[in-house]
Amino acid sequence: MCDNNQKPEHEPPVRVLTPEDFAPTDTLEDKMKRLENNRYQIAMYNMDYIRRQRNVSQKDMCEIELQGTPTSSQMSAYRTARQPIPYRTIVRMAAAYGYTPEQLTGRLLDAATQTESISPQLATDYQKYLGQYSVAYFNPDSALGENRRSMARSLSFGVLTIYRHEKDGENGLRVAALLNAKEEVCRSLLALLEEDTETDPQCLYERAAMKAMREDTNERQKCYYRGTFVLQGNMAELTLRQEYGSDMAVLRLHNRAANASAGSAYKGGLAVLLSNSRGREHMPCVQAAVLSRRGFSHVAREELAQYLLLQPPQVDLRAAARDIMLYVKTLFPDEGTKDPLRQLPDEDKVYLLERYMEKKLTDAIRCNVSGYYKISTEMDSAVYKALCR
Repeated sequence: MCDNNQKPEHEPPVRVLTPEDFAPTDTLEDKMKRLENNRYQIAMYNMDYIRRQRNVSQKDMCEIELQGTPTSSQMSAYRTARQPIPYRTIVRMAAAYGYTPEQLTGRLLDAATQTESISPQLATDYQKYLGQYSVAYFNPDSALGENRRSMARSLSFGVLTIYRHEKDGENGLRVAALLNAKEEVCRSLLALLEEDTETDPQCLYERAAMKAMREDTNERQKCYYRGTFVLQGNMAELTLRQEYGSDMAVLRLHNRAANASAGSAYKGGLAVLLSNSRGREHMPCVQAAVLSRRGFSHVAREELAQYLLLQPPQVDLRAAARDIMLYVKTLFPDEGTKDPLRQLPDEDKVYLLERYMEKKLTDAIRCNVSGYYKISTEMDSAVYKALCR
């Protein structure tokens, strides 16, 4: 944990001890005791991480998922080091969530390595994402349908850094971020990140969040997020967790770096952002977000807002039109036929046709527009061109 004037409200992450952590004067008994306690701490740190990821209480984890062994009180005793953890319990906890005992006690799962045992090409792709980004998205703090601000004033901004984490025998990519922070806070942090390249980015972000909290009580420290960055084939995913709150934010974007020229850094693009809405309603929220390595000073706010709108796609109605045409022929048979529909009054036929057209067209639009939000290649390309000009 970074050294701040204000003491954080949470304990620092557990560190994985290695042989280099022991002094030459340490006895074998000292080393054994420290390693044993350290592995217990790692196990409990990882169990807390698994519980947060699954969004379950300790009681439900113990009683339901671990089937009563250990109990919730035993888990609390393990966490506070009041009771050693039996090896069979470690094996049970690891097996329940798809890990080996060595994984549960030998590394921090929230800092799991992202670049071990991967191809050289994928390692190169990870390298292309390292650095600072500005983030823009709509502020979801108004009740649904009650946002009275202009589009430009509805925007929110943030800053995030993707950086390499090479500590405690791990070699992964981490993310530090400020979300829902004021623009001046984001600008000053970006300037600091450019100036100070030696300090762990996580420390700089936490200091910026604490400073914002002290200067503006409404800002609080809830703007500070930490997380991980993973490449999955042609997709990239950033999973962020609010450091002093319960919010989670997941950004998923196209892995444009996979097709970029060798050595060309990722410049930015359009992502899907899943988070909790803020303000009056804390409900799930899906929206678009733009990441830009260059910032947004060269893009007008109104233009930026247009890229973030969830615009419906052009819907192909040809199949629905063919069905409607066949229905018209059925309702209005040719002269001389003995079809019973010829006896229906024209106003009834018009009514039936209107209802049928409404159903076919509504179904086609709903299936293509209302079912899900999807970033298209054209949408992502338009944002990319705007960021690179």
